[in-house]
Amino acid sequence: MKIIAENIIYLEIFDTLRIQKVFNQWAEKHPHGGVLAFVAEQNIKTIDDLQTQSNDASFTLIGAVFPELIVEGELKKQGVLLLLFEDMPSHCIVPLANNISEPDKNTLDITACVDINMNDSEQSLFMIFDSMVPNIASLIDDLYLRIGDVVNYMGINAGSETFQPINCLFDNHKFIGDAVLVMLMMQHHGAILEHGYTSPDSSTSATSTTGNRISSIDWQPAFDVYKELVNKHYGIEITKDNFYENAVHFPIGIMRMDGEMLVRIPVAFDDDGSLYCVGEVPENSVLTLLKAVSPDSDKTINTLVSKIENLPENTILNFYCAGRRMHLGDAAEIELSILKKKLSHKNVVGALSLGEISGSKQGGYPLFHNAALVNIPWK
Repeated sequence: MKIIAENIIYLEIFDTLRIQKVFNQWAEKHPHGGVLAFVAEQNIKTIDDLQTQSNDASFTLIGAVFPELIVEGELKKQGVLLLLFEDMPSHCIVPLANNISEPDKNTLDITACVDINMNDSEQSLFMIFDSMVPNIASLIDDLYLRIGDVVNYMGINAGSETFQPINCLFDNHKFIGDAVLVMLMMQHHGAILEHGYTSPDSSTSATSTTGNRISSIDWQPAFDVYKELVNKHYGIEITKDNFYENAVHFPIGIMRMDGEMLVRIPVAFDDDGSLYCVGEVPENSVLTLLKAVSPDSDKTINTLVSKIENLPENTILNFYCAGRRMHLGDAAEIELSILKKKLSHKNVVGALSLGEISGSKQGGYPLFHNAALVNIPWK
């Protein structure tokens, strides 16, 4: 057991007796508190035990399953990370319906389950989605239309790096998928997100899309146009055989009118020429082929550090995109270690994520990203 701080504990090897002792001590000292638990996918079978121990201690538990954990700047393939809430925030797990007659039912369920103060702008809505939910970008759009900028939006996706459905969200009694875990953080100013991806000068248009499926770009099969762009700009021949090993290095960018760029990583294709991405692509979006971050670049980390180093919070929850890790390989761990070294005066813990959410840099509008680092100041 590694005690990172008084309110943060990491167990690389799951130990029921130690969990029991921690929960009992925390429950006695903070009777209105609770635990946010991150569990590595490899240890998914321990969740039943976590629930048992938290219930025996009469202590509130919420949490999620991620491909790997981040502990003091290092990726960990196994273990459980426990974060103490001295006072448990308003929270709930909301099952999300994919086929419903009322399109805003999911949004209504989310806003109804936490006690949002419509007159307080210093609060953040922290959301952990099952990565297999197909319409996350649309859902957070609908949330903004319903409650506007009364909250700061931040979040990530949990689940398996294989993108196969698993139960990945839990509390004292539930362990489910196809859902979102929602927490309302008071006196909180939101997350800090960077991806560092840049684009060539040329752009195209997504002429036909459905959710995360791009059917055509500039009226041609999307896969054909994508192959041509990669070959033209980077001299790489993309084929159906080498698509999976190459696509993570050449993501698609959605160019927003405010100048912000959203990254979409292609993950699959159909015989009809359609491309599938992590995250929705609105029809008629202006698209560009992005230049992925160079393994030897420290620009993203330096930008993050400049925004984080002087914050008063002692802990930073750091979520690192699994797709970015696939692209960078060993350089991803170097990037994480540099971030921790430059923030040596802070605790840096978190997880490998499967999609990231933060407010836009202009206006706070919630945006769904790929290939990003999300950093959440944590008291």
